[in-house]
Amino acid sequence: MKFLELFGKSAAHHVRNVRDDSAQDISNAQITTKKIDAIESEISAELGEHTCITSETLMSVPDNELLLSQRIEEAALLFASQQLSAARQLLLDATATANLDFPDKEKIAWWMLLEIAEADAQKTLFEQTALAYAQRFETSPPQWRPSNTDHAARPGQAPLLNFRGKLCASSESALKHLEQMGHQHGRFRLELDAITELDIAGCAGLLATLASWHKAGRECLVNKNSAFIAQLKRLTQEGRPDANHAAWLLLIELLRLMNEPDTYEAACLSYSLTYEISPPSAAPLKLHVAACSEFIHLPAIISNPVDVLLQSIRSQSRQGTPLTLDCSSLQRIDFNAATPLLAGLIQIAESRVIEFREISFLVSTLLQLVGGTAGIRMIRRHP
Repeated sequence: MKFLELFGKSAAHHVRNVRDDSAQDISNAQITTKKIDAIESEISAELGEHTCITSETLMSVPDNELLLSQRIEEAALLFASQQLSAARQLLLDATATANLDFPDKEKIAWWMLLEIAEADAQKTLFEQTALAYAQRFETSPPQWRPSNTDHAARPGQAPLLNFRGKLCASSESALKHLEQMGHQHGRFRLELDAITELDIAGCAGLLATLASWHKAGRECLVNKNSAFIAQLKRLTQEGRPDANHAAWLLLIELLRLMNEPDTYEAACLSYSLTYEISPPSAAPLKLHVAACSEFIHLPAIISNPVDVLLQSIRSQSRQGTPLTLDCSSLQRIDFNAATPLLAGLIQIAESRVIEFREISFLVSTLLQLVGGTAGIRMIRRHP
């Protein structure tokens, strides 16, 4: 395709020569805008009615937002062209100075940096970047997530949510994110194996999350995990009533979800004797969940040609349901594969919505650049 010739080694040269001088930055951004417009002009001819971002739209915003937007978009293009170092440098420039006017957009640049470190299997770099991110935004640092995770959902399997690190009073934001992720699925698995520390406040937070899912009709499947249950039992002791019942109630609820009737009954009895009250009433072990669309799992790397992948998706997709693509393992879509992939998906979906779930910011930005957002729903994942 002709538009592929518009993006090549010159982009990397442009990145390496980024300077702190604001006039030079604006000039570079305008050059980048023209280049992206030229690419999108070619893409629009192939995808027809799908709209794309234009320089007129971008030039209507303040210069500092324009520069940040252009760096984010060009970094996505560079990453898709396998120029990871150039993409990283561009994002480092974008995050070098705090952008107080557009903090949400600045966060996207930080998240892209973390995604590049994960895709490049650079754990030390990821942790350094995560620490800088936490200091910049005064929040908990994002957790390392291996690129080729064994926990990714496969076709026919419930997606897996994995809670890592501390489950403490300071875990409020992490639990909020976990709760939001759960509400995106009708049925999912919850993995607690990687919890390293917990306290009663953390137990209360997780218990509230489970209650929120139950109230919304979500089906949460908890993997049987004696290690975490052992940690939880250390917070409880028969005959020693605590002011907060959260650890006891979480223990009982997880044993119920794990379908461990004997251990569950024993925990209920201990709780009843300790607090001299009746044990909590149990909800049905199996929740009624409305039918949801089937997940189609995408591979880690998508490159051209995409015919085999499209045929596989076509054979798995069902008429009458959204075309839902699980991107939990997807690291990169090559630049020259993005347009034929979207065109093929649009043909498969016809009048249905295409939904990308757990998609990275690097990949979602690329897809928005090459195809717009008409008929496409993006549910992004956070590092």
